[in-house]
Amino acid sequence: MWNFADRVVKAVSDVTFGTVIVLVHVVLADRSRRLPIRPVPQRLPS
Repeated sequence: MWNFADRVVKAVSDVTFGTVIVLVHVVLADRSRRLPIRPVPQRLPS
């Protein structure tokens, strides 16, 4: 019985950890897509 419970807990923790990794990547990708791209200021010829 403890063997089965141990396997269930490990499976749930693996799924939770994987979900957290995926969510972090989605948030970072969404954040980088939303940032406005600022053009590099160019110097005027003198």
